Amino acid sequence: MYSSGFRLSVSGCDSIIKKKLQLYGDKYPSVQLFFTPRPSRDFDVCVISGFEVIEVFENRKTKMEYFPPIIAFGPVEVMPAAIAAGCSDFLCEPWSTVELFERARRCLGDSAVYAGNLCIVSGVEGQLSVYDADGGLHKMRLPMREYEIYRLFAGNRGEYFDRESIIRLLTPPDSTVELQGSRAADMHISRLRRRINRLLVEAGGNAADNPVITVSGHGWGIVSQA
Repeated sequence: MYSSGFRLSVSGCDSIIKKKLQLYGDKYPSVQLFFTPRPSRDFDVCVISGFEVIEVFENRKTKMEYFPPIIAFGPVEVMPAAIAAGCSDFLCEPWSTVELFERARRCLGDSAVYAGNLCIVSGVEGQLSVYDADGGLHKMRLPMREYEIYRLFAGNRGEYFDRESIIRLLTPPDSTVELQGSRAADMHISRLRRRINRLLVEAGGNAADNPVITVSGHGWGIVSQA
């Protein structure tokens, strides 16, 4: 079991469900569980009532893309409107605590990358987060190009990219601006690895566990993870 994981906030549930989540949460030591009045960008996954999703996001006064993945819960009749409002997943009542934890973990998708016994979570606005063994939070904001490269690797684990393919994939078809120079990809990846090394060490981890690796003859990437 990984010692550190992601921050999960739950809003709008009654005291009985809170108690069940607290008890079952002991089986998920990699999850930092919080009960909050509303969703926030301070967390990696947010769970809220489907009615609140509709009220807050349906009119688009608050943009869903500014938030981490949101899981809504409620009666099945609410599901279509909640999904249309933009939630990532929906829990139909009655739902179990294990279902919530497993769906939350699945919602992270390629946002969660394991490095030794630590978990790196990529969030909004180019931010990487790691939680140490004591639950302490360590953050780092990446420059745009480095974040794009990291997300490319995280979303294609087990695939490796040479410098030409990285430049091609990260340059929009209609753009006149490229990753300048044949060694630009090397430079960005070198800086990305150094930043991740520093983040892991700050969180009590080992720089040798950096998930961004070089495969001779193939390029760079992140190894497949179970």
